[in-house]
Amino acid sequence: MFWADEMGKLLIAHDECGPRRGFSIGIACDKGFAGEQIGEYGLGSAGQRTFPLVDPSTAGSLLDAYEWDYDRNVQNKKVTIQAAKSNCFVLGCTRVLQPRRDSHCKFIFPGKRSWTLSVNDDPVPIAYLQELCSITGYPLKVIRHALVTGSLPRRKLSFSRYVC
Repeated sequence: MFWADEMGKLLIAHDECGPRRGFSIGIACDKGFAGEQIGEYGLGSAGQRTFPLVDPSTAGSLLDAYEWDYDRNVQNKKVTIQAAKSNCFVLGCTRVLQPRRDSHCKFIFPGKRSWTLSVNDDPVPIAYLQELCSITGYPLKVIRHALVTGSLPRRKLSFSRYVC
């Protein structure tokens, strides 16, 4: 009974602060973690909103409970070619190949496609920065922050106002 009450309070906090769709919190199912089929909630829970029961194979489907803490001032700054060359390593770039016969620098991301940037496009256009979203997996605001400051923005727990 106490467990159900505490989970209900947590569900209210999740609905208030968590992702709009889906869940970032799941309940570990003892049967699922024992290699059996995931169980079900007990009697009286039919039709009620509940956290999903998860096992090792489904726990990865939970959504991220952290959110990026952006600085609006950084988002308003332009990303220069020099800043991109200096700070791209924070995003997973391992090498920057300088232009040889043309004006294009090549940014190497291991296991992913490279990002090509013309030194004539200074500051870097938003459309070119958006190409990094699919390469790095980061949202545009994270990419802008990383290229301007040389570090990723802080991440904070979505439920931080409920955590002591």
